[in-house]
Amino acid sequence: MLSAAPTLQSASAPRVASDLIWLKRDALAENAALLASFALSLEQSAMRGHDYESEIHARQLRAVLLQIIELVKELRASGQGGEK
Repeated sequence: MLSAAPTLQSASAPRVASDLIWLKRDALAENAALLASFALSLEQSAMRGHDYESEIHARQLRAVLLQIIELVKELRASGQGGEK
């Protein structure tokens, strides 16, 4: 007769979920740094009158901001946001 072996999945599932949350928080911090960098680049290109560069940096800002919004939504949905 085969006995039921303990599953690693049940024991490690909370750890994996916690690791995933921290990976998302790390990605959020990295995206925030990118957002600041792109904002500075936009400011500088706008001050130089480089409209094409300004458009590129604005698009980069938009893309990173949308990623940030999605990460925040995922963190809030996980219930691990630390606040209610």
